[in-house]
Formats: sequence, structure tokens, C-alpha cells
Amino acid sequence: MSLKRHANAGRRTIRHAPRLRALYRTLELPRANPLKDAHAALDTAVLTAYGFPADLSDEQILENLLALNLERAAGEAKAAKVKKPQKTCEKHAAEKL
Repeated sequence: MSLKRHANAGRRTIRHAPRLRALYRTLELPRANPLKDAHAALDTAVLTAYGFPADLSDEQILENLLALNLERAAGEAKAAKVKKPQKTCEKHAAEKL
């Protein structure tokens, strides 16, 4: 992207920022809101994807995500300790040294 196009893209972003802010402020209003509905649907989809119940508090969600992360990290650490088997030609070359 040329420098001029990059600068223009930045100006467009700044110009649209107040509109985006105003859009998100509508989430605080007590009436029906399509953006609020979309956020709720996304939250439900993510909870379902992780296999979490829908009635978890934010703290419980974070605890579950931390537990999953630690489990995954332990699995990756265990997998890193496993040595990759050498190919036959690599074994012979190492034996000759």
C-alpha cells in the first residue's frame, strides 16, 4: 500500500470512529437493539463451542478458560519432550561420526 493510500485509510478510520462509538453507546439503551442481539448470539455460540453452560458468570468463564489453557500448555510441553525419530540415512550418518 502506498504511503498516500495508507494515510487516506487512516483518515477514513478516524472519520468513522465517532459513528462506531455512537453505535456502541446504543447498547446502553433499554430498548431492543440488533447489535445487542448479535453480541448475545455470539456469546452463546462461543460458550457452546467451548462446551460451557450458558449460565456461567464472567469469573467462571475466565476460570474455565484458564483451566483449558493450562491443560493445553501441559499437553504441548509433554509433546515437545518426545523426540522425533531419525530417518534411517540420518542414523547411519550419525553412527559413522
